Formats: sequence, structure tokens, C-alpha cells
Amino acid sequence: MRAIRNSFNRLVEDVQLEEREDVIAAGLAARGIAAHFTPNIRVRISDLAFDLDRRSDLQAAAIHARSSLDRFWVDVGDTHVDVAQDRLSAVMDVSAFVTVNGMGMRDETWRGVELKWDKVDGDWVISAVQSLVTIEHP
Repeated sequence: MRAIRNSFNRLVEDVQLEEREDVIAAGLAARGIAAHFTPNIRVRISDLAFDLDRRSDLQAAAIHARSSLDRFWVDVGDTHVDVAQDRLSAVMDVSAFVTVNGMGMRDETWRGVELKWDKVDGDWVISAVQSLVTIEHP
């Protein structure tokens, strides 16, 4: 479970964006982000109508976001990991406060996501992301 949490923490660090990047820097960062995922992924963020099925699509979306947004920040709240009995897959539930600034918008929202992890060649990588209920705070 520690290896999954370490991989997750590295992913969170990789997605943080303090200021808009040029396309080359965005591409390099997006490659690092995409490395946390399997080639054939399933990403479903229902309330944003965000659906992806390939790591290359995720990488393209990350390049676009990093070169368009002024800030993207994730403050992780609670996490819970259930590792399968065979120790080759796991599910992680995450709540996080997400801040997005740029392209004429500002959004600060508590979100819940479920990450499915698979152990591939000794490394834990994400094979699926699904939104859970968006958490609303007053």
C-alpha cells in the first residue's frame, strides 16, 4: 500500500501547475503525468463530460491544460486504498480540493475520484479514473 501512496503522491506533485507553461515545458510535464497511467486507460469525469480511453489522449489533454491554464492545484483530503487479495490491483478513493484558474474561468471545488491501480512490471500505475459525487461545501 505504501508503494501506491508514493506513486499517487508523485502524480499529485506532477499535475500541480503554478503558472502557464510554454508548449515545450507543457509537453515534458504531460509526458511525466502520462507515465503514471497504463497505455489503455479509462478516464470518466461525468460532470465535466471528460472521457478518455488512451494514455496519449490524456497526455494531449495535459499539454493543452498546462499551456492554457494559469493555475491547476490539487489539495488532497482523504484517501482510502483497498488492495486486491492477489496484490496485483487496488482501488483508491480520493477526495481533493481542486483549483483551476485560466481561460476566463475560476473554479474551486471539492471532488471525489476513484482510481484503479494495476501492478505492471513491478510498478503501480493507474488503469482507470472515475468521478465520484462532487462534494459541495458551504
